[in-house]
Amino acid sequence: MAAMNAPVRKLLGMWCLASLAIHLPWEIGHLPLYTVWRTGSIPELAFDVAHCTIGDALISLCTFVAAGAVLRSMCWLLTRPLAGAGLVTLLGTGYTLFSEYRNVYLLHAWGYSPLMPRVAGIGVTPLLQWLILPGLTVLLVRRLWLRGAQTGSRHATNRTPR
Repeated sequence: MAAMNAPVRKLLGMWCLASLAIHLPWEIGHLPLYTVWRTGSIPELAFDVAHCTIGDALISLCTFVAAGAVLRSMCWLLTRPLAGAGLVTLLGTGYTLFSEYRNVYLLHAWGYSPLMPRVAGIGVTPLLQWLILPGLTVLLVRRLWLRGAQTGSRHATNRTPR
């Protein structure tokens, strides 16, 4: 595997940090829709939020890289944002369908509270998370990248990666 250049590393770092920032409030917000909300202690709830948020960021990173492989460019976010966002959304939602089914019904790793709306047995909020948040992540990272490129700083890391 060829070494990544500094701008691509910066873009990936920005993507990961944005994913963490965007997924954290979502994880906190839909926690009451899981059984752990009523059964877990404060430290358990905090661990679950941290664990799920980090997991979301890893899923997001993997889908970002997969979109880069399909689009043959790791800077798809700058050159083909709609195609990349579509791929990240599709892959993230697909993984969520698999993961929710496996963890709720096969492994019993977590459960839905009666408040969780469901579609075909799968929680609606995890599905909405992966239908909505990838696009927001694309918008946030593009805006931050382009703002950095327009601030007058002409460092190589602020230009479009090759």
